[in-house]
Amino acid sequence: SRILISHGNGLETVSEGCTDIYVEPLQKVWRGELIGSIRPVEERIPELMFQILKEQEPVDIGDYF
Repeated sequence: SRILISHGNGLETVSEGCTDIYVEPLQKVWRGELIGSIRPVEERIPELMFQILKEQEPVDIGDYF
């Protein structure tokens, strides 16, 4: 499953591959809040993709960490 968070000023983060999601669509979330998790499903190793977008275009994640 996919979680997209809008941070304002055209900045968004995308987490994809969550097996469990703990928030509802359009719910406001706060720093540190648990929004989702991943766990093995049917003996597969879980994979999580995290991306930062600026004006809907991918940016270098290193610029933000």
